[in-house]
Amino acid sequence: MPRGRPPKVDHIREDFLYQIEAARRLEAAVRPLAAIHPGAARRLHPKHVYRTVELAFMGVCAAWEDFLEATMVRYLANAETDSGYRPRLRIGPCQDISHAFQILSGKPGYDPEEHYLTWTSPSGVVRLAEVFFVSGAPFKTPLTREAARLKHAVKVRNRVAHASEKCKTDFREAANSIMQRPVNTALGKGYRVGELLSSNASAYFGAHIPALNITVFESYMRAYAQLAEEIVPR
Repeated sequence: MPRGRPPKVDHIREDFLYQIEAARRLEAAVRPLAAIHPGAARRLHPKHVYRTVELAFMGVCAAWEDFLEATMVRYLANAETDSGYRPRLRIGPCQDISHAFQILSGKPGYDPEEHYLTWTSPSGVVRLAEVFFVSGAPFKTPLTREAARLKHAVKVRNRVAHASEKCKTDFREAANSIMQRPVNTALGKGYRVGELLSSNASAYFGAHIPALNITVFESYMRAYAQLAEEIVPR
């Protein structure tokens, strides 16, 4: 049986939504500063603007994986949302969050300060959820629906951090999929992740998206926020 009160979970959603809003504010603040010849004060070369957008996106991707871990361990420890939602466990509830980490990792001495679990793969998270929660709820349905977009987000994020040929190839495939072009289409010399994120979003994100005239960056922010609301419902 759990010791003491079950942990809270709503604040994990709110923390993640705050990270999304912070990234949005940064992207919105830097976008108007782009200038090929930044002679005026407070102007930046587009490559620096793109780099800032890339890092903002990368931060949200990292925060998303933290969100998945934090919510799953809390639900395993019998957490309930403020609205009264609690997923049905297929096993008894863990004693506390530390015990939940041990169960997820299979390591009795697991310490999240020294070790880490991998949350990059949507299908991997779904498999974990199916082991511990009835019907894999609340992770399976939203993660399965968004699996392709989440996998492409990882490839985009990885290209920000790495310049290996594999990362370049993965990014080309992801970028072309996001732009709804043949996956082997050449991106052009010097094409940056920030250029993709700053481009207008296509129907890849939904048939209604092109009419909204929003960027790929904003479309991903909306997708992540929607996922958070589904996994930790109000």
